[in-house]
Amino acid sequence: MSDPAQIAPLSDELANSLAHDVTLTTVEGVLYGLLSLLTFIAVYLLIRKGLRNSVARLILLTVTFVMFGCSTAIFAEDADINIQQMKALGPSAPDLDGILKSNLILQNYILGDGVVVWRAWILFDRYSPFHFLLATCLLGTFAIPRRDPFGSLIFRPIHSIELVFLRSGPEFFSLNDGLLPFIEPEELGSRKFLLTVMLLITNLTATLLIGYKAWMYRRFFKNHDSNRSKSQIEKILIILVESGLVYCAIWILVICTQAGALSLTASELVATIVPHAVTLYPIFIIILTSLQKSHHSTAALIRASSQDRRDGDCEFGQRSTLAIGSFRAAPGPAATYSSDPHITQSGVDQTGSALQNSVSLSSDRDRETRPFKSTPIIY
Repeated sequence: MSDPAQIAPLSDELANSLAHDVTLTTVEGVLYGLLSLLTFIAVYLLIRKGLRNSVARLILLTVTFVMFGCSTAIFAEDADINIQQMKALGPSAPDLDGILKSNLILQNYILGDGVVVWRAWILFDRYSPFHFLLATCLLGTFAIPRRDPFGSLIFRPIHSIELVFLRSGPEFFSLNDGLLPFIEPEELGSRKFLLTVMLLITNLTATLLIGYKAWMYRRFFKNHDSNRSKSQIEKILIILVESGLVYCAIWILVICTQAGALSLTASELVATIVPHAVTLYPIFIIILTSLQKSHHSTAALIRASSQDRRDGDCEFGQRSTLAIGSFRAAPGPAATYSSDPHITQSGVDQTGSALQNSVSLSSDRDRETRPFKSTPIIY
């Protein structure tokens, strides 16, 4: 047994390094625990709603599992590296570990951006110019600009984003084909910065478009029912906008880190948070989508914004259960809405109204007859 008198105390530098590693591991552990909880909730809600008849839910479930798997691998690798460093109080792990982690983070970036863009995408009509805007932002995120031998600016395919994360140096190589050239540190830094800016622009654009639809939704209902309280859909949209702004703030912190505006400790803390934040936010969106049946809500928002411009004449009642559908005008008897959570289909306006779509909010105590014929939206 060692003599306590022979055990030298840690130097201040080593003690600070040990405390730093413990802090980073603790923060990452808390984030991973929260991520695990949200993943369990998202999977439960998606399975409970049924997967057999919904391709969208199958895709969302797959994305959830893949992103959670990447975050699990990142957490396990970081924990192992920190434990080894605390044992040896030595240098950082080899570059190969950094390359593996970078590729896992990249996958989460791609999938996370896809979920965020999808959530804004389905708020608009099929041929909306906003679809082109979102697609352009997404394409800009997945391609890295560079100069060809003739000096022209071109974009490399999606796999070249990996270059942004790999360390530069004479030993530089690619996990794909081993043929990618050495990148100067200045160019590597520029690519990292450009990718982060594009991620920020993509998420900010999606957040602003969701905010725009929330405003249109609020204006539409305010024009037709000034006495109503804030609806559940409106609350969910506000949460999406607020959480989207927080997510954008994280990317701003990353940009500040790359610009050297933050201290080393703050930069490492941001680097620990970001890989899990890019998983937390999309899974949070999936949970909100599942809880609110947001595909139906989305269709309602599209109709609300378009009908408001056409001065569609609708009346709205109140009830605790929100029922949302899509409608088409056609000759026939009027539609009757009951207190059942599902919308009853039976007819159309006698006057041949040009109104194609509408949102129905009916109440148990206030059953009204409305001029629509329902066509359910399948999710």
